[in-house]
Amino acid sequence: MKLTITVLTLAGGLLPALGVLRLWRDVDGRRKRLRALFARVEEIRTDPTLSPDERSRRLEQEAPTASTWTDVLHIRERIELASLEQAPEVTVPALLASAGLACATVAGLLSTWFD
Repeated sequence: MKLTITVLTLAGGLLPALGVLRLWRDVDGRRKRLRALFARVEEIRTDPTLSPDERSRRLEQEAPTASTWTDVLHIRERIELASLEQAPEVTVPALLASAGLACATVAGLLSTWFD
């Protein structure tokens, strides 16, 4: 029984940690890509050697966007939808955390009953 309690207790700590680590890694990767994109956009936008036409052409080539003026008009709704669409990416970390919580709870209960 001691082995079962030990394994469940370890799982109770490791599973949530793995979930948080995975979520952090995924979010950090997206954040880095977006920061690099916006840094490049700012670089092109503020380059004094480029004409307005050249600036537009470079922005379209190096930092293309799928956004339209309709997107701008509905920006709050777009942001909300983008946030909600992240749910599948959060599912695995949430499941790991939930499984860890269940393991820790069972281990705690077993340790009180079989001490």
